[in-house]
Amino acid sequence: MKRRVWLLILALGVVFAGCEAVQDLMSDGQGLVVADEKQETSNERLGYRDVDLTDVEIYDYLMLINRQNRARAINEQDLSAAWPTVPVSVIDGMLLHHSALWAVAEMFDEARAAGFSGLFVSSGFKGLDEQERLYDNGRNVFALPPGYSEHHTGLAVDIMATGVSQVQLAGSEQGRWMAENSWRFGLILRYPEDKQDVTGVPFEPWHFRYVGKAHAYFMFQNRVVLEEYIEMVRNDGVVFDFNGVEHFVLHTNAQNGIIEVPDGMDFSIYTDNLGGFIIMVRR
Repeated sequence: MKRRVWLLILALGVVFAGCEAVQDLMSDGQGLVVADEKQETSNERLGYRDVDLTDVEIYDYLMLINRQNRARAINEQDLSAAWPTVPVSVIDGMLLHHSALWAVAEMFDEARAAGFSGLFVSSGFKGLDEQERLYDNGRNVFALPPGYSEHHTGLAVDIMATGVSQVQLAGSEQGRWMAENSWRFGLILRYPEDKQDVTGVPFEPWHFRYVGKAHAYFMFQNRVVLEEYIEMVRNDGVVFDFNGVEHFVLHTNAQNGIIEVPDGMDFSIYTDNLGGFIIMVRR
């Protein structure tokens, strides 16, 4: 079944390569169309190979964490000290996943170049004990229960601006610039104001999540949050062009620790934290 879905997605890539029709198709709610038999037959020439999940890197960038989905354990070797790479509110103990750290550093550099200075990281990785203290004291209305916070991954980062309060951030020049430009660095505004019914979290203009540049691009362009993106991928898959390269994103389940991918193509594998895996193929 998954092979047939790959054939349909790749057939779409052949038919619509270089056209805006691919993104329009995905954004208007129609999902993927069934390629005709001639198209499918022509793509049967594609080879496939089995991939043992123990032999490849599986990225956590799309791990869905919310009140219904508990964060799974991460490799703490992926965490790096945020200071002195980026300005921070507290020098000691501020950690970020190395991918998020370099994305934030790149964003801060471009923000300064654009005339928006004073950005700093106010929160990064949090262990269970720290999150429990925040949640139990009741003073932080935004704190999620321990085990259900994105901060457990190091991929989530709270960003503030000097002289700007949390209440003021969304309307500030720095806050508006980050909301419109964070996707260029692989970061998404995780809890937008108009998606509270989907995320279950109040508007947090300071909370960004690293997902990778291609995924962030699609989510920003289509105005969807991580919950919606993963649902789209699990239902039909998504097809889009990013930086002149076709991207095909599909959900799959492993059979005895093995998944099947198109042969001869560049791919990445992500955990969705829902029991399956997301594969992104670039062609």
